[in-house]
Order: sequence, then C-alpha cells, then structure tokens
Amino acid sequence: MRLYEFYDDGFPAGIVTYVATGKKETIMLMTLYSDSDTEKQVQQIQDSIRITQ
Repeated sequence: MRLYEFYDDGFPAGIVTYVATGKKETIMLMTLYSDSDTEKQVQQIQDSIRITQ
C-alpha cells in the first residue's frame, strides 16, 4: 500500500509505502522530499525494495 502525503512545513511532500512481511509484521518505508521533480525517482527507489527471506 502506498500513500502520498503533503505537509505544510518542512518537506512539502512524502511517499509512505507499507510492505507486509508475512510474519505479522509490516515495514514502513517513508521518503520525504522537497522537489516535485524528485517524486518519480522516489517512486522508482521504493518500487525496487524487495522482501526476501
């Protein structure tokens, strides 16, 4: 699940991705950024995360 967040102070935007590990745990990966041109790069980085055993 992925959420796109927008803030009033500090970093104006962020992407939060939740990944279920299958062990009754969830990993939260949060990336904050200040430049809208960076969003595509952040998406690529978060899409590259793979959970392995």
